[in-house]
Amino acid sequence: FVVVQTVDGIVTRPRVELQAIIEHMRRERNYWSTVLRVGLTGNAGPTETLTFNAFWQLVREDSMTRAVITYDGTFGKAAGAEVANRHLGGGDVDVFVHPIVYVKAITGQLLYDKFQNIRLRATPAAGVGFHAITTYKVNWDIEFAPAGYQYLSLLDPAPAVQNPQNDGYMMFRTFADLDFTDDIQLLLEWRTNLVYTTIGNTNHVGGADFSIRVTTILHFNASFLYLRTEEPLPRSDGSVPEKNDYQFVLGISLRIG
Repeated sequence: FVVVQTVDGIVTRPRVELQAIIEHMRRERNYWSTVLRVGLTGNAGPTETLTFNAFWQLVREDSMTRAVITYDGTFGKAAGAEVANRHLGGGDVDVFVHPIVYVKAITGQLLYDKFQNIRLRATPAAGVGFHAITTYKVNWDIEFAPAGYQYLSLLDPAPAVQNPQNDGYMMFRTFADLDFTDDIQLLLEWRTNLVYTTIGNTNHVGGADFSIRVTTILHFNASFLYLRTEEPLPRSDGSVPEKNDYQFVLGISLRIG
């Protein structure tokens, strides 16, 4: 149970109804938080490699709404040649209609990936979500969007491939936040866009982020990102991108708010 002192006396409510604890002073800045994470790997031997990853998240959350914007970008070179160039952005606006149920007024992602031959993949949708588990140590959300729209534009399509492509899809997403201690946290996420009009365009994005707090705002991170397209479309030279794309990054992050 949660016990709250109000002007009318002490109120006791079930713990499951607690959505967030926000500072009493109603200043706009108290509703905002942000995370910036960077990672860099390199090798200066027989083969020179350099890969840079940047992740940014901005959140505004109050008692009724939650808005999230994310960006994940990766750039890489090996022996002077570009080997990675990917930009993944996401956005969500949630409106709470019940202590455990919320409406996703808008959800979606934008993807540019040079080596997956994707100029732009945009996936706006609307749906619903609910808190499956809400405890001090574990928070688990499940979300569903029954009717979304996917726009896909290719960088270098084969002559026989329609470009761009417009499809309908259903979205399933699950997100878990596990707090092992006050300083150690694991975030897990999986998103599937089931493209029912062109099943081969079905795609998935999964992620895991393990963080250890070093100071109040500084954290050490080990993150994993997985992207998959069920049937990648061929390039003009006949080659076909890989179905799976994996990324592992060690880095540091700043968390404010």
